[in-house]
Amino acid sequence: MKMLELQQVSFTYPEEKAPLRRRGDLSEIDLTMAAGDTAAVLGVPGSGIQTLLRLVAGVDHPTSGRVLWRGIPVDGPATQRGMVFHQSSLYPWLSVTENVEFGLKNRKVPRRERKARVAEYLERFHLTRLATQRVYRIEDYHHLILISFARCLVTEPEIVLIGDEPLNEINDRFRLKLQKILLQLWQDKKPMLLTATSDVEAALTMAAQVYILGGRPGRLRTSVAVPFFELAATEGMEAVRHLPAFREMRQTLIRHII
Repeated sequence: MKMLELQQVSFTYPEEKAPLRRRGDLSEIDLTMAAGDTAAVLGVPGSGIQTLLRLVAGVDHPTSGRVLWRGIPVDGPATQRGMVFHQSSLYPWLSVTENVEFGLKNRKVPRRERKARVAEYLERFHLTRLATQRVYRIEDYHHLILISFARCLVTEPEIVLIGDEPLNEINDRFRLKLQKILLQLWQDKKPMLLTATSDVEAALTMAAQVYILGGRPGRLRTSVAVPFFELAATEGMEAVRHLPAFREMRQTLIRHII
């Protein structure tokens, strides 16, 4: 069943947001995902990869074309489509637990279920020891990123939208740790994952299908099926990063985006 469809989607930032945000314009994008699918939209900064995520999330709306969720036009944010925002969206005066629990309380999830799910996601994201800490006291940026992901994913959206913005300042070691957590989550829960990134290796290890955007406005140049995703999900990224076929595909994708 088609869950997500982008049909000839174009987007132009309004004049009051030009010229800086004009770099994120899109033109005639077609993209389809089914339940459990994993995909990455790959492109250089300014090609529109983050804009595409915002359109799927319902934060922005197409200038032309349609974004459909379960066959219904997307007209705003919804709980089924979870987008991981920058750590600045956390509530600094609340504890880590209260931040992670926030969305569940808004959805009136019963207290027993809420507590159990929060405990599960604190453990998944290695945050249990920080559970009672107020966010404004946490100085490690990596911990704030983990809290942002836990807060989004604890609501168990049907699709998880992951952009580069929350990840711009993290080191490679932490990136691998986060990818491992997300791939384990995918194995356990099978949410759809849609990643927008300029990191070729992230695209190859976080998705079974890579869509390449290029030009200004951004257009879909091609899509590539990735044979490494299942192995990365079960054995870890290190199991695939040194395969000759992986290195060859990485170079091919680099040539496509530059």
